[in-house]
Amino acid sequence: AACLSIWGADSSCFDFTCDTIVVGDPAPCHAAFTYFHFLTDPMTIHFTNASVGGNGINLWNFGDGVTSTEENPIHTYQQIGQYSVGLSIGDSASGCFDYTYAMIQVGDSISEPCHAAFNVYADSNALYSYHFIDQSTGNITNWSWNFGDGITSNLQNPSHVYAEPGIYAACLSIWGADSSCFDFTCNTIVVGDTAPCHAAFAYSIDPPPGNRTVVFTDLSPGNPTTWLWNFGDGTSDTVQNPVHTYAAAGTYNVCLQIEENNCTSTFCLDVVLYDSSYFHVIYGQVFAGNFPVSAGQAVIFSFDSTGNSQSFVGASPLDLNGVYYFTMVPDGNYYILAVPFDSMSYLPTYYGNVINWEQATVISLGAENNPYNINLVLSGEMTPGPGSASGQINMEGLKETIIDKVNMILMDAQGNAIGFTRVSTTGAFTFPTMAYGTYLLHPEMPGVTSDQVMITLTPENPHVEVVMTYNGNSILGLNTGLSIVDSWQVYPNPVVDQLNLSIDVNKSVKAEIGLYNFNGQPVSASSVVLQGGNNKIPVSTASFPVGLYTLRIYSSEGVNIVTKVVKTR
Repeated sequence: AACLSIWGADSSCFDFTCDTIVVGDPAPCHAAFTYFHFLTDPMTIHFTNASVGGNGINLWNFGDGVTSTEENPIHTYQQIGQYSVGLSIGDSASGCFDYTYAMIQVGDSISEPCHAAFNVYADSNALYSYHFIDQSTGNITNWSWNFGDGITSNLQNPSHVYAEPGIYAACLSIWGADSSCFDFTCNTIVVGDTAPCHAAFAYSIDPPPGNRTVVFTDLSPGNPTTWLWNFGDGTSDTVQNPVHTYAAAGTYNVCLQIEENNCTSTFCLDVVLYDSSYFHVIYGQVFAGNFPVSAGQAVIFSFDSTGNSQSFVGASPLDLNGVYYFTMVPDGNYYILAVPFDSMSYLPTYYGNVINWEQATVISLGAENNPYNINLVLSGEMTPGPGSASGQINMEGLKETIIDKVNMILMDAQGNAIGFTRVSTTGAFTFPTMAYGTYLLHPEMPGVTSDQVMITLTPENPHVEVVMTYNGNSILGLNTGLSIVDSWQVYPNPVVDQLNLSIDVNKSVKAEIGLYNFNGQPVSASSVVLQGGNNKIPVSTASFPVGLYTLRIYSSEGVNIVTKVVKTR
């Protein structure tokens, strides 16, 4: 299927189409079709059957629940959007069957642009409490707030209490129901009285993307007497509220320094300018063995080396042909995860055909490389029985849109995945029928390290309850006491020359320590004996290039620590 995507310089229009190209003669019949829009009615599509080798048995599926057996049908859609159109052909003489599909855009998917904006008001009745008032414009259905202290919200007008005084960058992302518009903005929030003077500012870009002129607004409280702006591109200004035009798209670290009554304060914030290729269409097909998965969903997660891996999350149901697609995906790095709904024989699988995000293939945008097809990993054999396990993941602080994207992987005592269940929106999970034995439970969520909780089911103890807690960048587990790791810490992070691992274990074990680069390739490996009690282990990073790495400490007795490490100069 050869596909063409087109868009305007200012992202005001977007469309794409696909045609089937038959190369060689691999089968007696080949399904293929073309299509075009009626200029006077963009909701009506004329389909032309270009198949070869069939004897006139055709079945069209227009992707909106309507089918047809006509040779060259004309179909009118009722709603603007993208549809997966499939054509099946048969040849009774040769016994050949073939199928093809194409993603088509119907109507104009780009709605009126939206613009993110908000005001903040302090609550005079509660210390460090603030009310955030959305003032965005456009056809908006989704709001995502990041208050700058690791706490998020999806309410339109949330209230938030900061734990301590300080200067925070609060950000709001908005988008429409069909992802046809997207925008975000950040404001500086000064909480409490942390210093005699405080530098603070906000910025706005109207309209993004494609515009490179930024309006900066000084928000420093008090009465500053001087302002010094560093725009991050080698230029500066001394006016209070400058307007600056950048030469190119990119990320610029902008700093404002103020002076007031012999007090000097500096505040910095990253300003992101997107070019006209800011949004992308991502699609692919999910297979279980040789067959498309007809029930399930694909989820796309952004990859952020700073530790906040859920800044963009989108979900797409799989159609009857296992096809998913995401529209309006911003530039960045992403994981794609496919989750089957109709089979316990296959596991949730990332693009790259692995079940753990640390080994998954990261998609970099920029440029698309569609399709991103995924072949689900076959699970091991799970024996049913009279035992059971259930539990709860405490999700406080986790974005509401991602709670039900966590999957609980069930493994045997050797670490082989034998099944999974989806975690509910309340954080609950259950495995109702399990044979007696020892198992490992692993919550899988991109960008988040998770404990592997060991449980043992016996006739005397046929049911186990497990409690886990999400703490911002990891999921920590509590079980029946069989875990041998009491606590652990990796520092400093970011690191320059030497990383230190501090780990407390309750018995002596031999463990493997591995460090992996951004592409999942090992760059360092060693074995170590962990003595009961506290262990401090140095890991040299002096010879490694600057970048993001994954550190893993593992033993078959129950140690499984995975964490991200940032190497700097």
